[in-house]
Amino acid sequence: NSSTSSDDYSSYQSDNVGYTPSAGNYEEQQYNFEMTIEDVFNLTGRGTVAVGRIEAGTIHKGDAVTILTPGGPITSQIGAIEMFRKVLDSAKAGDNVGLLLSGVQKGEIASGDRIVK
Repeated sequence: NSSTSSDDYSSYQSDNVGYTPSAGNYEEQQYNFEMTIEDVFNLTGRGTVAVGRIEAGTIHKGDAVTILTPGGPITSQIGAIEMFRKVLDSAKAGDNVGLLLSGVQKGEIASGDRIVK
């Protein structure tokens, strides 16, 4: 059929370059720090640890963060940062870390949730 040409699709494709579907408004905001949670652990006597790779920014011990979950945002504070069994004061983009989250229960967060600041 000659009524459909490649030109008909080029405008559609160019309009959608760089578009990524999102689960909510939180995805579309820019943050100073971003980490997607890969795993969650509960350390007896310490609390909940979220493990993942920092995608953007820097995090420091004591920083206030927001955890973006499907059930809504959860606020927390970074109690400790560990990388390969070494305690750190801060971590930056590219680091694989465990973040001790104050006041968060293991069941409240899951793999795929995002920690932002």
